[in-house]
Amino acid sequence: MKECAICNRPNSEEHHRIYRSECKPLVKCKKNLVYLCAEHHRGSQGVHGKHGDKLNRKLKIEFQEWLQGEFKKDKYTMEEIQKKLDVSSNAVRSLSKLMRLDKGAYLREDIIRVCMGGKMYDTSN
Repeated sequence: MKECAICNRPNSEEHHRIYRSECKPLVKCKKNLVYLCAEHHRGSQGVHGKHGDKLNRKLKIEFQEWLQGEFKKDKYTMEEIQKKLDVSSNAVRSLSKLMRLDKGAYLREDIIRVCMGGKMYDTSN
């Protein structure tokens, strides 16, 4: 039984921090998943609700910060990216099409930006 990451209610629903429409290759990335109760998922203050922008941003920033902590080197191979994200080789291949290859490896900033659906969040707030 999964509990809501916000209020610890049981029977929570799976939510993708970075939506499928933003980055489909990360649909099975466990770190991109968070469990939310119905209210925090679909309620008016929930991430998919009318007033859910603040919570949605918070969850995206958490994922971005995880990526920044996980990808510390300047460059990574496809195999290294796959291992860190714990996704299929096909998922990494899809991601790689959106990144620049630099001497056989991909740049840290490109990896993070692509995983974030093309948008980086200001975390200084």
